[in-house]
Amino acid sequence: MSKYLSSLVTADTPLLYLEDDENIKIEEKLKVLDINSGLCQLYTSYMKFHNGTWYYFKKDFDNIIFKFHIIDELMGSYLAKIRNLPTVDYTISTFNDVYGLASVNFKKKEFKYYSLKDLVSENLLYRTENSLIEELKKFTINSKNQKTLLKHLFSLYALDIQMIQFDRTNFNIQFSINNETKFFDIAPIYDYSSCLDKMKDGINLRAVYGILNSYTIHYLAEQYPEFKQALELSLEISMEETWNQICEDYHFNMCSSAYYDICKHYIIKDEKQKEYIKSII
Repeated sequence: MSKYLSSLVTADTPLLYLEDDENIKIEEKLKVLDINSGLCQLYTSYMKFHNGTWYYFKKDFDNIIFKFHIIDELMGSYLAKIRNLPTVDYTISTFNDVYGLASVNFKKKEFKYYSLKDLVSENLLYRTENSLIEELKKFTINSKNQKTLLKHLFSLYALDIQMIQFDRTNFNIQFSINNETKFFDIAPIYDYSSCLDKMKDGINLRAVYGILNSYTIHYLAEQYPEFKQALELSLEISMEETWNQICEDYHFNMCSSAYYDICKHYIIKDEKQKEYIKSII
C-alpha cells in the first residue's frame, strides 16, 4: 500500500475540498505559472482555483518507485522549516474524491521569478564542480545577500541529501528577485517527493548544484564551511520526531498501520543517512 492519506486522515484533520472552475482557461493557468517549459501543459493540470486562490494539487496515488512520495512532501516542508528555508505549506485536500496535498501559489507581484535556465548557461547545469554556485553568486547585490543565498543553497543541498531527493532539476526549483530591493534568493521550495530509500555509492542526485554523489558532497564540504555546517545539522534532526509532529499537526490517525509503516521507514532511513553523512564529512 502506498496511498497513505486515506488511512491517516481523521474527522479532526482539516480538509480543503477543491473543485474545478470550468470558467478558468488554460491560458490563464499558464499566465499564473509564468514559466518557460515544455512541461507547462502538464503543470496546468495540477492547478486549481478555489475561493479566489490558486492552488497546486498533488494527488496521492500508488507510486511504485517512490512509495512514500506524498508523505515526503510533508516531511520535506517540515525539514525545510527546521533549516529556516523558504518553503510552500501543504493542506490535506480532496479533488474528485481523491486525497492529496494542496499548496497555495507562492508567487507574489513584488517579485520576479526565474528558473535556473533563465539565469545561467545551460552548459553549466548539472556540472560536478562549483562553477554553478559561483555563477549564481553574481546575481546577489551585496555581501549580506550573498551570505543568505549561500546559506539557503547549502541548506537545500543538505536537505536533499538527508531525504535522498533524486530529482531536484531545473523544473523543481525557482529563484526570485525582489522588484524593489533587487535581493536575489531561492523562491519558496516545492517538490520533495522523488526520494530514494537509501543512498549508495554510484548514485547521483540531480541538484541545483549539479550532481551530488559521495565525491562531490565531500568536495563541497571542504570548499564551503557553510555546506559542512548544513550537513552536520542533519545529524541533529530526527525524521521520526518530525513525522510525529506532522501527525499531531494534521491530526492523523497514529494508531493506523499506515502511521507505523511510515514511522519505521523514517527511523531506518534516518539511521542510514546519518551513517552516510558521517562517512562523507
